[in-house]
Amino acid sequence: MVCYAKEQVAAARARTLETQIKRFAKGQQRRLRKLVKASSRLGDILYSFPAAAFAIVAGHGDHNRRGDAVRLIKDGADLRTVAGVLELPTWLRRLPPEAFEDVIDGLPTSEAFARKVVNCIPQDDTATAMWLRWVRVGNQVCHEDFALWLARQRFYRADSDFGTPVLPLATYAWFSGRDADDRARRMVPKPWHKQIGFPAAIENMCGWFDRVILDLTRGDKDRGPGRYRKRRRRHGYDLVALTLPSDLIEEGNAMNHCAGTYVSEVAAGNCVIYSVRQAGRRVATLELRWVYGHHRKPIVNQLLGHSNQPVGPEVKAAVAAWLREQEPASFGNPHVIGSLPIDETRWRALWASYIAAKGARAPVTERPSQQFVFRLSRNVNELTHGFRVR
Repeated sequence: MVCYAKEQVAAARARTLETQIKRFAKGQQRRLRKLVKASSRLGDILYSFPAAAFAIVAGHGDHNRRGDAVRLIKDGADLRTVAGVLELPTWLRRLPPEAFEDVIDGLPTSEAFARKVVNCIPQDDTATAMWLRWVRVGNQVCHEDFALWLARQRFYRADSDFGTPVLPLATYAWFSGRDADDRARRMVPKPWHKQIGFPAAIENMCGWFDRVILDLTRGDKDRGPGRYRKRRRRHGYDLVALTLPSDLIEEGNAMNHCAGTYVSEVAAGNCVIYSVRQAGRRVATLELRWVYGHHRKPIVNQLLGHSNQPVGPEVKAAVAAWLREQEPASFGNPHVIGSLPIDETRWRALWASYIAAKGARAPVTERPSQQFVFRLSRNVNELTHGFRVR
């Protein structure tokens, strides 16, 4: 009877452990099963400190430190000691297994951050992976205050297909804290601060990014690119860019056509769609599309009125005149912006202080990189498509 009872207890523990293991990323589950066989205390760590279990099996940090951590756990050492050996911030103890899908280095470690961040962890366990990625990148690319600001946001969701486009926001926030004589700081329209709202931060970041592109490409010598610089009124008509899914759907419903089905096309940068309005009244919908390469201006692919009816010559003339005034990069397409020629002297002057501060962790190179500009531009588009900017 005693042996049978022990077998039942062991079987129940194994089932419970397996349930916990399946909460971790699939790529680490086999290693976790192997780990917990070595000691019951190693099994307990899956519940008391999931981050430590993940760090051990995912190859976090130094191999010898991971071995030391395993021995300490087997010997019953306290979790703070284990965290120290693995070089993990202790506040990670509060996160569930679902949070750990990627590397967990570069996280904030100060006690002040730890005290505040525990109140910002999403209640939905499945949303913590997205939350942790944003906090980690925010800290690496900017600083702890910015990472904590990101942690306090409430847009993290389990079903989100949103990536981690933190880079332009983080660099805008970093330069906001520089002295007024810093080249990039002078381009900041309104500086980032701890109490700023997320949509306002995105809007201010867009203004900063436009100025950066103008400076790096010497566009400030002419009219140059800029998503907020271009004139949107021509001959009494306003052209309102439709960048959000809700904007496109609203346009389609109001104009009785299929603009709402162009969400993926707009998000991918294949086309741009505008609502043509007169005195606030919708009169037409304009689709511009790149057909001759991203180094050229897009062309008018569709210009239709309500229920896809043809528009009058006055509307066509106003749109044609407006389009002639635009630069290829003024539509915010990352493919266009990423192909612009960059002035190396201006590049070095703009990024020098950031590279010096971040060292090897700086995501930007000392020499001009169109790939980096493309990445920044793509991230800006992701943020403006994902959040309403007015």
